[in-house]
Amino acid sequence: HVELVAGLDPLLEHELNPELVGQAPGGLNVVPAAVGAEAGEVTLFEVPRDSGQTSRYAPRAGGIRRVPEITLDGYLEGRRTPRLVKIDVEGMEAEVLRGARWLLGSKRAPVVVLEANPALLAPAGTSYPEIKSILATRGYETWALRSCGLVREEAGMSIPGSVNVLAVRSGLPAHERLVRRLRNVHFERNQNG
Repeated sequence: HVELVAGLDPLLEHELNPELVGQAPGGLNVVPAAVGAEAGEVTLFEVPRDSGQTSRYAPRAGGIRRVPEITLDGYLEGRRTPRLVKIDVEGMEAEVLRGARWLLGSKRAPVVVLEANPALLAPAGTSYPEIKSILATRGYETWALRSCGLVREEAGMSIPGSVNVLAVRSGLPAHERLVRRLRNVHFERNQNG
């Protein structure tokens, strides 16, 4: 059951098919802002007609755009806590997590799925161990989404076990149920290993 999908992306509103927006179960709220560690403005290097390649850290062919920046904690103030947060921000994953301290530490903390591509993290001056550390301070453990199923990641891993990583909070029954359900699911697309 989906109540509302929120797309927080500074360029997404220009790329969405209006017919698809109307078909989103529970509705779709598009917020034209980047998400980071603090509210303000940020410069993005834009790839025309492909917001998924736009980056704060890697200059790309295309334009430069100043956009508003918000935090997940700020956006969610006064709103329901989401059950799932998907983070795919071309190297800014640690920044987004830093702006979600309240959310990740709350009693109803969401499951997090994030992209962890070392080639995108390096230009941002961050690393996968830093992301794991931010998550661990809030009680999260990470799982690689592999073709053989979920694989628990060790604390000292320097590179992720898959491009997309599942992060769940230890001790939350809903998170533990999800891990049990997904343990033997084969994740073929967009994964390594």
